[in-house]
Amino acid sequence: IATRALDSVTVDPVRRTARIGAGASWGRVIEAAAPHGLAPLNGSSPSVGAVSYTLGGGLGILARKFGYAADHVRSLDVVTADGTARRVTPEREPELFWGLRGGGHRLGMVTGLEIALVAVERLYGGSIVFDGAWAGEVVRGYLEWTRTVPDTLTSSLAALVHPDLPQLPEELRGRYVISVRVAFTGDAAEGERLVAPLRAIGAGSVRGSHGAADSPVLS
Repeated sequence: IATRALDSVTVDPVRRTARIGAGASWGRVIEAAAPHGLAPLNGSSPSVGAVSYTLGGGLGILARKFGYAADHVRSLDVVTADGTARRVTPEREPELFWGLRGGGHRLGMVTGLEIALVAVERLYGGSIVFDGAWAGEVVRGYLEWTRTVPDTLTSSLAALVHPDLPQLPEELRGRYVISVRVAFTGDAAEGERLVAPLRAIGAGSVRGSHGAADSPVLS
């Protein structure tokens, strides 16, 4: 079943909610919510489908402060196997409502949902990328660092080998790297202070998404 055409997004700034069609991407929801000083609990890619992401639970870049995206669902529009169109809410069909939010995609065809938005206008965030040879030091430093930061900062750590493709920066092509991603809902000055210990981890790191080429850690 293709839901690409069901891509409507309607924001209610008074109720702080968005009604999202099953074919809408997070990028569209972000664009619709931002003029009202609101944001959805999306993941890190704006091209990902908002509804499918939320049905999977939705552990996103603001998870430490706001929890899973699925926890903010108000209602779901569902067509069940008997062909019945249903508006599923905690009051009307509590078991189906519970099962759809993270229980997989076999309980019915979700054509849209209503989700609560959060009052976030700006983020301090990005990635800091290290050469894979420093994996042990990075992981140890990262684990120690996570014990010191507030719930307004969410982070993740990933280890991967980048393909050797011309679309990538030369210093990342074909390299094994450790990437730490950060999203902070406070101001930039405080964000800089909080990530300073990450920037101080080891020499020999490679270029991140922003910064000067001669810095040991770039974000």
